[in-house]
Amino acid sequence: TFRSDKVIRTGDTTLTVDGLITLRGITRPMTLDITVTDRRPDAPPGTRYARFRGSGKIKRSEFGMTKFVDMVGDTVEISIRADAWRR
Repeated sequence: TFRSDKVIRTGDTTLTVDGLITLRGITRPMTLDITVTDRRPDAPPGTRYARFRGSGKIKRSEFGMTKFVDMVGDTVEISIRADAWRR
């Protein structure tokens, strides 16, 4: 899971999101670089909508994942896509 604790607008369509990621019961800080890829002016009245794409990197070893480092590597990128709306 990822829980954000700070969001900073870095541009018209970009954000930096700091938070905590938990994998395998281990929690570590993580930063996601987010881009707003779509806004829907045609959303139903009273609804605000946005589509997001983002990514951040973690070290697998910090979460106890030490197998297959030769094949996968220790540092991996996590990518997300999300749709959000508020009514």
